[in-house]
Amino acid sequence: MRLSEMKISSRLALAFGLLLLLTVASAGLAVKSLGTLQNDIDDVVRDNNVKVSHVTDMAESIHVVARVMRSIILIDDKELRERELAKLQKAREDYDRAWEAFVKMDTDDYGKEMHRKIIAARDAGRPLNNKVLELANGGKKEEALKLLVAEANGATNKWQDLLEEQMSIVEADSLTVAQKASSDYVLARNVLIGAAAASLLLSVLT
Repeated sequence: MRLSEMKISSRLALAFGLLLLLTVASAGLAVKSLGTLQNDIDDVVRDNNVKVSHVTDMAESIHVVARVMRSIILIDDKELRERELAKLQKAREDYDRAWEAFVKMDTDDYGKEMHRKIIAARDAGRPLNNKVLELANGGKKEEALKLLVAEANGATNKWQDLLEEQMSIVEADSLTVAQKASSDYVLARNVLIGAAAASLLLSVLT
């Protein structure tokens, strides 16, 4: 039986049934897409952005330590040197706190491999920095400066480079998630637009 031969009541019932089915299906797809979009947003805001903050704090702490070490080598005044040492100790505490928070969040296999590299760089850099400080505090400025330039700076730079690489990894992941979120939004929008267009078409045909 053709649609034009059906009774008006039957046509209305069929149209209503199709409209109801279409509405439920489109709503389900839209809700699923919006749910995925929300998860993507949460991943960026609550995870990746926090990771970036931790890595930034670590990099800044290393920068403070490097700057303070140079100051300590040049300073003769004991009181001023102690103030600089206090800054250095605080920077190291800030680094360790940010590191502990970061590794709790970054738990995938590739992340763990980066952790091992960063830990190795830290374990190579800090003893050299400590030796520089020991020489400077002992009045051996020339030896301290020589060690700083010849070895400590290089170890610190390698440490910083690994943190920058870690930052790039997190930022790249954020970009991937953002692109996925954009795709999920477009899908949800198109589903809703398609459902509205189909509903309008049904109303015209009936």
